[in-house]
Amino acid sequence: MKKEITAPKIRKYPPTLNVDDSDLPAIKEWQVGKTYECLVKMKQVSCRVSQGDSMMDGPESNSKKKIMHASFEIMDIEPMKDDQAEVDENYFDEKKKKVNRLKEMAEAED
Repeated sequence: MKKEITAPKIRKYPPTLNVDDSDLPAIKEWQVGKTYECLVKMKQVSCRVSQGDSMMDGPESNSKKKIMHASFEIMDIEPMKDDQAEVDENYFDEKKKKVNRLKEMAEAED
């Protein structure tokens, strides 16, 4: 019996974010391999739509799905404080209000 050989699926890696200690001083105390939460303010600077990427979907796929790609400029980044490890709902409510105000300001500029 002839064994069918198939190419392995290619794993899609998550997006990465690169910062230095002038952007995020807390990284001086952080350890590789540990997970940290940050609040990021970013501005979308570009976007494009492409047809399915067979390299990401696997060589056997002829995907025709559309994929949105975007690039962002990091405007501000701050670590979540250790004492906020247990999520304080009011903290996120305040941040959401701030985000909504920023959206309104951006829309008013357009």
